[in-house]
Amino acid sequence: MKTHWLVLDVSNLCYRAWHALPKLTHQGVSTEVIYGFLQSVKHLRELFATDNLVFCFDHPISFRKKLYPAYKGNRPRLEGEMKAEKTQLHLQMDELRLRHLPKAGFVNLFQFHGMESDDIMAAISRSMAYVSQQAVTLVTSDSDLFQCLAPNVVIYDPGKKAVRNEAWFKETYGILPCRWAYVRALSGCVSDNIKGIEGMGEKTALKYVRHLLPATHKTFQLAASPKGKEIVKRNRKLVELPSVDCPLPQLQTQTWDQAKWNMLLKELGG
Repeated sequence: MKTHWLVLDVSNLCYRAWHALPKLTHQGVSTEVIYGFLQSVKHLRELFATDNLVFCFDHPISFRKKLYPAYKGNRPRLEGEMKAEKTQLHLQMDELRLRHLPKAGFVNLFQFHGMESDDIMAAISRSMAYVSQQAVTLVTSDSDLFQCLAPNVVIYDPGKKAVRNEAWFKETYGILPCRWAYVRALSGCVSDNIKGIEGMGEKTALKYVRHLLPATHKTFQLAASPKGKEIVKRNRKLVELPSVDCPLPQLQTQTWDQAKWNMLLKELGG
């Protein structure tokens, strides 16, 4: 039987907990992100019936910022209480990586300098999909990872509680997953402040990639122009996963240690 790997976008899941749960503390320390994330881990392990969990963490420095200084530059500057809460969010994620998850017996915890979690997830999924031929479920609501879908790689969106596979993607978008980065390079990404071709949203980009956009269309001409090609070339470096050579994590199979898990929850006041 093929090993089934459950690869978690830790930042994505922690942000969900941060927004969904009331503020919690244990012995004067904020714990709502830690508590919410651990509950997600337990649920996902039971849902997908595998003990082989992999935890992928964002690094605080992103190489994308160096390539494109405007990257994520549209996000509001936090002040006062909101800034303090965001700091607590990141402190709790660090506690998960450095203390709580190792204490519970987990060994596949990865963070690499300059990398975001989706880079690590992409490196893992592509290695497993094309080299080891092992089954992988990526847990994230980040649509950038659609480009990693393959016969034995699926995505579970925890917000929509839906599994997305290669067949679903082809039916929904009419292209192969490997073309998704090209679509994103054309349309840009509002949330990451990546500027695409002027006037080209996702639907128009899909038409362009599928050769359904008339050559007389203004947006087609912009995309085909030297300036448009430069924009796409730049954006592909930002949206393709992994965008640079990401170290390939060496995964270890493991067995769920219920005693360590119980001890961790007890220490956290659970």
